[in-house]
Amino acid sequence: MTINMLFMSQQRRYQQIKDLVKFKMSTTKDVKHREIINGKIAGSVSHTEFQQSIVNNLSIVIYNYMRLNIKPRNYNVLVTPFYIRLDDKNILIPDISLIFERIKLDYEKESYNGAPDLVIEVVNTTKRNNGVKKIDLYKKHGVREYWIVDSDKQMTFVYLFKDVNAKSIVNVYNFSETIPVNIYSHRVTGLEINIKKLLNL
Repeated sequence: MTINMLFMSQQRRYQQIKDLVKFKMSTTKDVKHREIINGKIAGSVSHTEFQQSIVNNLSIVIYNYMRLNIKPRNYNVLVTPFYIRLDDKNILIPDISLIFERIKLDYEKESYNGAPDLVIEVVNTTKRNNGVKKIDLYKKHGVREYWIVDSDKQMTFVYLFKDVNAKSIVNVYNFSETIPVNIYSHRVTGLEINIKKLLNL
């Protein structure tokens, strides 16, 4: 392969990645935006009103806790649609991402280059496998805590990643149970969330 051919190949790949991460690139009715997982395009289905309510309320609770308890304010709570670029082959759009390195934010591209500390995804039961596929991916890139909130069964699966080589811990809660946000468990004023109470169910 000549230098010119190699350059053209790299340019095509770069353009392909740019095209893949454009917002609202799908023509189907129920798909609002897409992710890239292990170099392959994956669709993200739009939320129901109930799911959007979960996302909104969880993000508000987390943000308010951070604002009152975490200093200095070097964090941010990102809400979908905001791209999380783990690497060039993995560009995800979680519902909620808690990040502590604001320097990695790119507001122009609506993206964050790196792994959030906490990731939350709200799904229905039929789409829960999409979240499960990301467990090893998030763990590999350094996410510390990952929630999959199943709005149909009203269950929350909390995955804790202590170390990339260690076995992951998973705790399962129903919406009426109080869920500790484990990345804050060492703090005197930790954060606990009861989704049923939060939504007035």
